[in-house]
Order: sequence, then C-alpha cells, then structure tokens
Amino acid sequence: MPKISSEKFQLRKLEIIDKAFEVFSSKGYSQSSMEDIVKHSGISKGGLYTYFKSKEEIFLAIAQQRFQMRSNVLHEMTDIESASQKVTLYLRWFLDSLETESVCMGIRFTTEFWSIMSRSTCKNEIAQVRYKKFEEDLQQLLLEGIQNGEFRQNLNTKSAVYLIITSLDGVGFTDAVMGIKINEATISEYINMILNYLRG
Repeated sequence: MPKISSEKFQLRKLEIIDKAFEVFSSKGYSQSSMEDIVKHSGISKGGLYTYFKSKEEIFLAIAQQRFQMRSNVLHEMTDIESASQKVTLYLRWFLDSLETESVCMGIRFTTEFWSIMSRSTCKNEIAQVRYKKFEEDLQQLLLEGIQNGEFRQNLNTKSAVYLIITSLDGVGFTDAVMGIKINEATISEYINMILNYLRG
C-alpha cells in the first residue's frame, strides 16, 4: 500500500467505518465478514487489513464513533447555563433520533454484537472503558445542576447516571429491536420523570 498522509489515512478509515456500518446493518454482525466489507468498500483485502485487523475491531471503531457523537452533544451545550435544559436537550436528542432508521439499525446490530461479546474474555474491559467515559460526561452535567441549585443536594450522581444510561438503552432496545415505537407523549413523560427524580 503506497504511503499516504495521516489525514488521508484517517479519512479512508472513516470511509471504511461508514461502509462497514452499512454491511453490518444490512446483514447483521454475525452474518457479516471481512470479505463483505472488502466488496462493499471497494478496497483490497490487504488494504482493509492495513486499517483494521478484524471484524470486531471495525465494530468497536463504529461503537467509538457513535459514542463520540453522544459525547459531542453534551460538550456542544457550553452556551446553555441551565443543567435542566441540558438534560432535557440530551434526552430529547436521543429519543427523537429513534425516528431515524440508521440509528435503529445501529442499535440492532449493537445489541447483537454485545450478545456475542458476552462470551468474550475481554468484554468487561471494553464495556467498562466505554461506560466510564460516558458516566464522567453525564456526571459532570449533574454536578453542575447540584451546584447551581437545580438538582437536589443529596443526589447520588453515580446512581442517577446509571439509571439514565440503562433506561435510555432499554427504550432504545424496545423501540429499535422489538419494534414497539416510542411516541411524543411517552418522550415528554420520560423527560419529566427524569427531571423530577433529579430535582427531588
């Protein structure tokens, strides 16, 4: 493979990630192969292995990309002073995104992947790293709310973050995997429930 600049290398890597996501979404994680990704991306097999050593590595790159999108939503709210408004916007961003088929496809193959990974010896380390970063971002937001008097002083932020993350994952699973779609009334009720819990 000819030597390319770091910028072009990263751009090509992102293109492969996008194409791999399409393959995983179409065929499912377990039914997809590196050969499928080679065909869909238009890159040679040797070229693909220059960027990624395995199907699992590609999936984790997709997971990281999607995690970064979620993290960016929180970090892009720097001009909003109200912690309650930030929580509301974040929850609504996630729940409204369930109307998008690409998001639902992502949830479906993520569910399949973690089901397969449950038998892997490295699953705990991978899961802990991803969860810890997301926990830190949300916990910082909740601490802001406590400090400015919006959220109750005795709020256990670690427990609150756990409940928010797992309940959102549950909604995502019910909507995208089971096909029981969330509606606007339920979204509003969910957001109010979380805010009432945080405020006490």
